[in-house]
Amino acid sequence: MSSCARSTDVKLNKYPLKTNTYIIITDAMNDTIEIPKSPYWMLHFIVTHGDWIAIVCGLLPLLASVVCVVTCSVSALFIAAGAVASAFLFLLMRAFVELVRVIVDMLLPK
Repeated sequence: MSSCARSTDVKLNKYPLKTNTYIIITDAMNDTIEIPKSPYWMLHFIVTHGDWIAIVCGLLPLLASVVCVVTCSVSALFIAAGAVASAFLFLLMRAFVELVRVIVDMLLPK
């Protein structure tokens, strides 16, 4: 096998061994491959899970306003304010996720 394995040739272990600087996996021929850890793991996490992060962050103000109306007996207008805040925060988070995706796609080494 060549020293440069394609990503389709490599199968991650169920529980890959993790060291301080490398993730150790095995390929189809049971050869051990050491992949250096990315220093940008949070950016990769946001790229992978950004859609769900935006949805959850967007729903939090609405949920908080509903809980506030139910528990504190305040005006129902708080739900409308929570809905507006939810929409704004969702759009803000979606823009952030898309910005991170552009940065990762264009600026980070592959």
